[in-house]
Amino acid sequence: MEIMEKALLDHFKNPKLSPLNRRLGPIRLFTHLPVHEAFKKYDQKYRITKRRHIPPSIHECRQTFNLAQVLVSAPGLKLVTFDGDETLYPDGHNFEDGELSNLIIHILKTDCHVALVTAAGYGQDPSPYLNRLGRLIPDIVFATSRDTKMRTRFWVFGGESNYLFNLSEDGQLRVVAYHQWESFSPIGFTESRNLHECSRLLDVAEVALRAGVKDLGLRARVIRKERAAGVIPGGSTAYMPVGSGARKIKQEILEELVCRVRDAVTAADCTGIPYCAFNGGRDVWVDVGNKAIALRVLKSMLALDSTECLHIGDQFTESGNDTSVRNESPCIWVINPDETKAILRRICRGRGIKDYEQKIVLSDNEAQVQTPLLIADLLADEASNDDGGQTDDW
Repeated sequence: MEIMEKALLDHFKNPKLSPLNRRLGPIRLFTHLPVHEAFKKYDQKYRITKRRHIPPSIHECRQTFNLAQVLVSAPGLKLVTFDGDETLYPDGHNFEDGELSNLIIHILKTDCHVALVTAAGYGQDPSPYLNRLGRLIPDIVFATSRDTKMRTRFWVFGGESNYLFNLSEDGQLRVVAYHQWESFSPIGFTESRNLHECSRLLDVAEVALRAGVKDLGLRARVIRKERAAGVIPGGSTAYMPVGSGARKIKQEILEELVCRVRDAVTAADCTGIPYCAFNGGRDVWVDVGNKAIALRVLKSMLALDSTECLHIGDQFTESGNDTSVRNESPCIWVINPDETKAILRRICRGRGIKDYEQKIVLSDNEAQVQTPLLIADLLADEASNDDGGQTDDW
């Protein structure tokens, strides 16, 4: 790991001439990564170096690099952004995790902004976003009753980078008007030319998706939104004599659709407008804009440097929609909300938050019907897991 750390340090100092650049192509590093220190901490718990037959897995490598990034980034963080599905809440579900809510609130209290950056696009209506965020917003409002200004450090970017919301001091999630932030985005939504190009991009994507659905015999539905087009399982209403996709679309087919729509957009010369075509795990979407733009807008509005930011997400493969953020911010790759909690516990410790295991904050309604639950109780429950309930130690 010392050799790896030296190679990463050489690349961080001189990315164009580093051996890593020659072997792997352009890799952007915003910070030095202490992978040797991170591996020692990880190995202390999991005893990787004591194994005789099984080499380190890709997930262990991923977690080691995650830990290295947190060790560097945690003390100076000013903005933490999150993906939604499989990062803050299970895929297709709403946010209902009290422990995760508690950790996010502790980070907010340390003069750090927090943002949900999600592909889910519901226009400028905050209600669907509030529904997906479940208990998180009520918990933040309840926990900040004595410091309402802290609420304004919570943001939501929907539709990748199309709809921006900010939590107000009175606890309402309010839309941020385009004119307040579109100067920081390469897409000007109030310009007729850009609106026409966005529409043409989605027209091409929709045609490609419909052709793919027909060609691949999918029992699926094609959906067109204001700033997106997508394919989802068709359910009982989608009829195809011989085909698949009524309840679940195979990953290989989702990947095929992503490749086809990207080819179509390139062939139609629609690449002048930034877009994101990605495999969402259960569906495929093509969005105007991408998460890199969302990070760029937030950094510009808050006057932050990339080294003061950290993005946490689960879609960092070639067809994922978190991958673009690597050009704007250091990133953490998780695979489920439990790993997100482990990362946030590490961030809390790195920021000197000693009381992050205090009681989970309950909203007013919950406080009337529930007994406050200690995070220590939750950690005790985790002891029954295969890893001994110590996921917060890596």
